Amino acid sequence: FEKGMSFIKKIVMDLQKYLGEASREKLCSFHEYLHDSQDLAVFLDNQIFCITNDSERKEAEDRFNKELDIDSFQKANVLVWLLGDQDAHLNNFRLVTKNLDDGSVVHFIKKIDNGLTLPQKHTYIRNYLAYFSGRKNPLSEELTNTVMDISKESLRPLIESCYLEESWSCLKERIDLLQELVSRNLSVEEIHMRM
Repeated sequence: FEKGMSFIKKIVMDLQKYLGEASREKLCSFHEYLHDSQDLAVFLDNQIFCITNDSERKEAEDRFNKELDIDSFQKANVLVWLLGDQDAHLNNFRLVTKNLDDGSVVHFIKKIDNGLTLPQKHTYIRNYLAYFSGRKNPLSEELTNTVMDISKESLRPLIESCYLEESWSCLKERIDLLQELVSRNLSVEEIHMRM
């Protein structure tokens, strides 16, 4: 581990020498190598969008929607909203598929690549999950309670420790707005339209 870290530090120092002071941009992505996960866009292309027969495609879509874990779907949406993600397209989600003992399948959604998040001012939120079939439902009671319990006061030191002070006021506004929308028991789709 220490050898790996010293190698990374050397690369960063070399980059700083040739490119100037390093920004907070990512150097690389390793999510393609995460065990038992696949790119959500690739999965949908290979399992649904490639089907040309309308009834077969509808059947594949219905099967996927039935197998989709709603909790992970809703949590991924909340994460996108809170972070003000401007890059939550389908390639920035991973799909983890689990085969259960009873023979059924469950697909869990995991958010990756949060490089275009925590903006300093409100622009837009790009969230392709807002078009999935689960969008018609409100957040679960448990997730609603979690959102309502978010403490801005406890988040501020974390934001400052990451040198993101410029993003604080925008994040605070998003938290207030999300808590207000969630308290009204709106659907995922309705929340997304107002965020």
